[in-house]
Amino acid sequence: MGFFSGIKSTFKKSEAAVVVQNLFEIQANAGIFQYDPAKIATHLVAHVWSQTPDIFEGKFGVRPHKLAVAAVALGNGFFVFERDLSLRASCLVALGEILKTIGVNGELFQLNNVDHKLFESAMQMFTEEAEQAETREGNFLG
Repeated sequence: MGFFSGIKSTFKKSEAAVVVQNLFEIQANAGIFQYDPAKIATHLVAHVWSQTPDIFEGKFGVRPHKLAVAAVALGNGFFVFERDLSLRASCLVALGEILKTIGVNGELFQLNNVDHKLFESAMQMFTEEAEQAETREGNFLG
């Protein structure tokens, strides 16, 4: 990776982490997120980036949109925080907000094929986690 490519990757990671951080800060302000939003957001984005750097660094011709990176990072949070139901719930709520935004205003973001694939993956993770959360809640209440 060249010097300027590394700088651009750092910038792109930061953009996505800020999206995630802002969503967690909304939850923190509502009293439902008890962690450091910046630290958790940075960890999630760095973790997902390290798993498939070629995708995020544009090796396939385009870099993904910050919302796509944030969405996949949040979806990956279900696995990263496998044992922490509170953090998983926060990731679910935040990912739901991103997916809602894309569903309503997606045409405004000039998304590319990589973005669409990442959003498909994030939607699948969201659906699976929502179903698991519903089952957990049903078991708890029933």
